[in-house]
Amino acid sequence: MNGDDTQMEKRLEFLLDIQFGLPWDRMKNRPSEPTERLIDSLYARKVLWDGLVKPSQPDEIIRLIQQAGEPAAIPDLLPILIIGDKKSILASAQAIHHLLQALKPADFARFDELVRQGYSDWQARRRPWYLMKPEDVTHLAGMGDTAASLLGIASCHTNGHVREAAIRELGKLETGAELPFLLMRVNDWVPQIRSAARDLLMHRIRPDYVQRLATCLSLVLRLRYAGRDDHSTIIEALRALVASAEAREVLHEGLRSQDQIVRRFCFQVALNSSVDGDLLFVLRRALENSDPQVRREAVQKLPAVLPIAESKELLVRARNDGYMPVRREALRIFADKYANEADQEFESALLDSNIAVREEARYYFQQRGTVNLLTYYSQKLNVPNNRELCAAIAGVGETGHAKILISWSIFFTMHPRRCGPQHFMPRRSLIQKHILIRLSGDYSTRAARLPEKLCSR
Repeated sequence: MNGDDTQMEKRLEFLLDIQFGLPWDRMKNRPSEPTERLIDSLYARKVLWDGLVKPSQPDEIIRLIQQAGEPAAIPDLLPILIIGDKKSILASAQAIHHLLQALKPADFARFDELVRQGYSDWQARRRPWYLMKPEDVTHLAGMGDTAASLLGIASCHTNGHVREAAIRELGKLETGAELPFLLMRVNDWVPQIRSAARDLLMHRIRPDYVQRLATCLSLVLRLRYAGRDDHSTIIEALRALVASAEAREVLHEGLRSQDQIVRRFCFQVALNSSVDGDLLFVLRRALENSDPQVRREAVQKLPAVLPIAESKELLVRARNDGYMPVRREALRIFADKYANEADQEFESALLDSNIAVREEARYYFQQRGTVNLLTYYSQKLNVPNNRELCAAIAGVGETGHAKILISWSIFFTMHPRRCGPQHFMPRRSLIQKHILIRLSGDYSTRAARLPEKLCSR
């Protein structure tokens, strides 16, 4: 596989992880109808009726929008920061800050797109924010506790000069609130902005900032799939930091992350790190994890802690794992580390539910010549365990013998639907296809064609 194919595979994997692992679907492109009505009333022109009936004040309407809790309303609150009076500016700043706090770090990449959609979905009321100048950014920087949120949104502005000014102001903050926006701008389409954001971010990849960085791991790891620049320097610097002794607590927290990308990264770092001899602890956690990729990486590290008794328990666990590559790798480790027990494990693997593991076991015995495979599988046709019985029938076909069709006949008479003809794959067979179809009880088109292919070998 060449480099382009590898990169494409990573991108596809990332897209699948986004689809099934990240909560970005909570972000809507447009506010709900009640919130839209509030926004319309916020920008409604004054009419004669307003002199007779006192309308709601803008700051009151903004608070109602804040209580609705919809980040999609933010693009329509931004112009108030430029044209509003003092009360409405403060209310708008507070509402924007509040709505941003509801976002998880993984949501910010989607939020960056949301703000740009706000510009493309042109409405006249958004014009003041759209036309803001770089000097207006200084005004946002003086907004107290809400400054980081407002500067962050300014760093998503369509005007590159505004984004650059916002990045400079964000660089003066070291609270952690600036990190999501710096991470987005590291992949900005303007090289100067990318460079400025990268320098500010690299300055923050240090031990005393690791707790803040931990909250944005998903955004950092997103850079592996970003295409505008090579971000490997950032990723490797973060990897080295997370693997250090100072970040041990953060690393262990990452092993429990609900974000699949973060969890895989932390397990990968922990399995390749030797901080305080924690490998056995990490291996146990990894082999208990529901993610098959994590378990696969863990079993590959088992030889480093074998052959002590505690680690052998983990090897036995891996031998019974539900994921075939884990079982197969554990089988190979048995052959390497426990040669006197290997025969027993490989004999058990002859009846594995997966053909790849069975082939591994057959190759092992073919090299040694200690087991007659046909005899072994023939004897196992009488086992009461359904899983082993199906594996034995498959084994008979896979070893290339058609002499014990009578055993098949008995089995299919008792269990006519348990196995189809796909379990019987002899290399050379004179069995006519109508016999196999009748025995299997499967008269589908697919079943009718398969025996003919088998019998032609």
